[in-house]
Amino acid sequence: SVHYRLPVQYILGEWDFHNITLKMQPPIFIPRPETENLVDIVLSHLKRTPKSSTVLDIGCGTGAICLALGNAAQIHCTGVDKNPKAVKLSKENATNLNLAHCATFHEAEISSHGIDTAYSPLLNQVYDVIVSNPPYISTEEAKDLEPEVLRYEDHGALFAGPRGLDMVQNILRYSRTNLRVGGHLFLEVGLSHPPLIRNILRTPEYNQLLRLHAVHSDFTLR
Repeated sequence: SVHYRLPVQYILGEWDFHNITLKMQPPIFIPRPETENLVDIVLSHLKRTPKSSTVLDIGCGTGAICLALGNAAQIHCTGVDKNPKAVKLSKENATNLNLAHCATFHEAEISSHGIDTAYSPLLNQVYDVIVSNPPYISTEEAKDLEPEVLRYEDHGALFAGPRGLDMVQNILRYSRTNLRVGGHLFLEVGLSHPPLIRNILRTPEYNQLLRLHAVHSDFTLR
């Protein structure tokens, strides 16, 4: 028989992320240390922008990114996730951390044709900042993951097609219309992705609406 280890974050039921402690619950995606780097990069940008900046986190999971931004910068962040259990957990974490005034969470999916949601105010909303740690593991890379990740974590939060770019491309398309002119999109992606994203943004579909501004390596040098 094969024994799979339940990830320690699920055993403990909570985990620290960027100076906040989040409730964890299977199968909601467990935020990784490299996503703390993403939060730091967004925070350094937000320091140079008005407090009234509108921020959207796509694929909020536990609420980690929104709540870390709210905790550190007292800005308001909207988080969306297609998984209702993730939205429920994000709201619970916001309440537990006394950050419900900094973050609102809604069930919504960013698909290839835009945003699908029952919450109509989201439909035409534009943002100064869009941030996401989307699924970006390719079908090929899936076989290299630890068995406990494959067994317990939400595959919809991990895998994104043959190149790992399916969700990234949906977010890029959405950002063409829903990112304010002069706004910024921050994405955590795989090591091989920046040149592929640069090529996507050079296609006529984007017509210079978005451009790749900078690439940061995380401390694991992935």
